[in-house]
Amino acid sequence: MMPLLMASMCCTDDDPSNDKPGFSWSLVNVTGGPMGLSVDYEYGDIVWGFSSYDKIEVINNLPATTQPEFIFDSGLYDYDYELNDVPKSCNHVLVVNNINFGCQNVSNGTLIYTQTAEDGYIFTFKKIRPEDY
Repeated sequence: MMPLLMASMCCTDDDPSNDKPGFSWSLVNVTGGPMGLSVDYEYGDIVWGFSSYDKIEVINNLPATTQPEFIFDSGLYDYDYELNDVPKSCNHVLVVNNINFGCQNVSNGTLIYTQTAEDGYIFTFKKIRPEDY
């Protein structure tokens, strides 16, 4: 059974502490990068649970294979929102384990992080529904 971490959710980009998505999210797709990657993941295979204490609990149910550096093993990881070097796209970016995941957009149960660098990746998550676990 997968633990669900709950935190407050907000929508403003003025203060990075208000950007934290809270709840638990399942990574369902990664696209982009220099090779034009497009990988779909099954709902529930990779879950990020955001805590209010600047930690992400990652549950990775995939077999141990060679995975890109942004597919973390199960465990706890530090995260923070830092000022964006490209403020036209957003004021703050999510940084997990020293990896910049980019700008955040939350809408209708979907959480998207878009890296602002050229050939950046787009990470798409679906909100975990409590009734699924």
